[in-house]
Formats: sequence, structure tokens, C-alpha cells
Amino acid sequence: MPKPAAIKYRFFAGVFDGWDLARYCIYMKIFSPVFLVALLAVFLVFSGCSVTQQMDVKIDGSGEVVLTVEMGRVFQDYYRDLSGSEPNSPIFAPAEIRSTLQSQAGITVRQVREPQPGKLSITLGLQDVGQLYRDENLDVPQVISFTRAGNIAALNIRVGRDDIPRFLALSPVGDSPMIAYLLPPVDQMSRDEYIEFVGWALEEYEGETPVADLIAGSRLELRVVPGGELVSQRGGLMDGNAVVFAVPLVDLILAEDDYEFELRFRADEAEEN
Repeated sequence: MPKPAAIKYRFFAGVFDGWDLARYCIYMKIFSPVFLVALLAVFLVFSGCSVTQQMDVKIDGSGEVVLTVEMGRVFQDYYRDLSGSEPNSPIFAPAEIRSTLQSQAGITVRQVREPQPGKLSITLGLQDVGQLYRDENLDVPQVISFTRAGNIAALNIRVGRDDIPRFLALSPVGDSPMIAYLLPPVDQMSRDEYIEFVGWALEEYEGETPVADLIAGSRLELRVVPGGELVSQRGGLMDGNAVVFAVPLVDLILAEDDYEFELRFRADEAEEN
């Protein structure tokens, strides 16, 4: 059932628009469940939980991706309250997610399941790793591109705030058009204001770790394991035989320019022959 303040929100919604309304909500503590479910989906996928993406890529551009999302209890409880779901009910919709993924060319769905409420596990086989997060409806369809010259392969990653809707395709709100609308205009909301707004929305569910800290520490991360000898990388951090590329989520949401990363590797002898 909506909180009493939601009634006030509906009255003011006809007067304020977009992030002008968001700023007003910060000070007046007025909000709508639908508004915040869509806004907080950005953080429900990446923050307050453990999110790992590992990509094993071969010299021919094929590969496997393992995605695991484990949402924290604070975010689970808040989402259920706003969406009217039952306690301990599933957060994700594995059947719908599987259907969405299976409709994409070049992707083999090996596993999609929610082994426990709030935890999503996905394993995909890719004919071309560039298919991951590819969306032909966006101006720039791909986030990841793969090229090869002789025995040297290159993986280029480009990500910006306009890519956030594609990352949310597997989230509880799916590809809702509200997501893009609710992103703050560039240069019109500071990092601290954005963290304050979302932190305020979750303050009554706060546990030992301040919600603002969970949000500020959230990030989009991709761990790439190349199928050969690493030649060079740009923008990432080495982790054994892998390279980890990461972007703080709040910085991505507020960024004017895209983030760009690159990894180049040489084929193993077995792959060359």
C-alpha cells in the first residue's frame, strides 16, 4: 500500500517535472512508489549487492559470460514494499529473462535461475562477445567490439550514461522507458545530491552500513579472461591472468563523456594452428 506521502506526490506531479520534482522530493520527502522503483532499479542491479561479470574470450571472438547478482536484504525489502510483493518472494523473473536472451542472435543460454530470492545466476555462450549488451534500438548498438589482425585480437569496451537502459534489461523493471527519463540531466545534479536523494529514499531500511556508502561504492564491473597471452590493456587493473574494467555507477550516471577501455592479446599456439 502506498505511503501517505505518495498522495501528496500525485498532487505535485502535475506541477513539477523530471529532476525538478526529484530535488523537491529531497527536501519535502514526497515520493511515488512507481517513480522510485524505476529510479532505484539503477542501483538495485549494481549496488547493495554482489555483482560479478566474467567473460572468457577466445581468439576467434567467441566466449562465455557468467553473470551473478546477489542483492542485499535492504534493497530486497525496499523493492518488495514499493512493488507490493510478498515477503521473501522472488525478485527476478528467470523465465522472462531467458526468453529475452534467447531472442538475441548469437547467444546460447546455458543457465538462468534464481537459486534463492534476490540472487540471479546467468551463464551465456556467445558466438561473438560483441553481442553482450548489444541493442540495435540504440544509436550505438554495441558496448563491446572485437577485432583480430593475424594472431592479435583486440577487445574494445565503450560505456556511457546512455547505455544504462541496456544494463537494466534483466532488472526487475526490465526496459521501462521511465529509466532514461529519470536519469539526471548532465551538469544539473551533483554527485552528492544524487547519492543524498537515493540514500534518503532508503534511510528507514538502513542497517549497519549506511545506504549512502553502498550507493557511493557501487560500480559496473567486467572481468575479462583472454584466451591467450595479454599484450596490452588500457583502463583496467590486472588480476592474475584477467583484466578487471570498472566504472563507479554514480560517475557513469552523471558522466558527460563515455568511458573507453581496451584489451589486446595474442593467440595461444594451439589456437593459431
